[in-house]
Amino acid sequence: MKDIPTLLSSFLNNCKVSAFRQTYTTKTLLKTLDPVWNEQTQFIFFKEPKELLFHVWDWDKNTKHDSIGEYNKTTTVQKNVFLLFKKHKKKNKKFFKKKKKGFSGALTLQNVKKGELHVTIKCRKLLPIELETQAAKLQELEHNQHTTLSKQQTQIDTLTTENASLVQANKELENEIDVLKKHKQELETKASDLTFQSFVSFFSPTPSCYARNKQIT
Repeated sequence: MKDIPTLLSSFLNNCKVSAFRQTYTTKTLLKTLDPVWNEQTQFIFFKEPKELLFHVWDWDKNTKHDSIGEYNKTTTVQKNVFLLFKKHKKKNKKFFKKKKKGFSGALTLQNVKKGELHVTIKCRKLLPIELETQAAKLQELEHNQHTTLSKQQTQIDTLTTENASLVQANKELENEIDVLKKHKQELETKASDLTFQSFVSFFSPTPSCYARNKQIT
């Protein structure tokens, strides 16, 4: 993905792909304006979908995720052939026809000033036994994705906790510094008072000494 807007809060980016009620979310990449996911997923349908939605997000833990941009890849059915159209007519492919490579290229994101998402889409019709095999692979892929997301969430939670601990430790250190500064000021004040008292005591004669000196005179 290229040209992501720079006005993001955390630079934690992921992409969600949706068709019918099936969805796939990539892993979240930390602190990058040019994320490269290099991930693959599979959707199995019993009828050809009319659209495929790509949605890129700036992920936030404690607030609502910010939308970076989206692309709705509209499809249409003509003679049982899955066609892609909309801004890429020259690249349209009959996806289910043999020896066709499908679509591979850049999608210009919508609802954003600039940004492109590079994807590769391939489709083909499956035989019943292939459907069963692909369904099993899809379940395994989904399980692996949940495991990866869970580990990543644990990592993010750990980093958040560590950051909160550092913030708290910094506050406590600042409080200790303030206490030490106050104690230092009190000691300096006491030292100044003691110096003044010693000065007065040294240069001021006692009454008895003053009277003795007067008689001698």
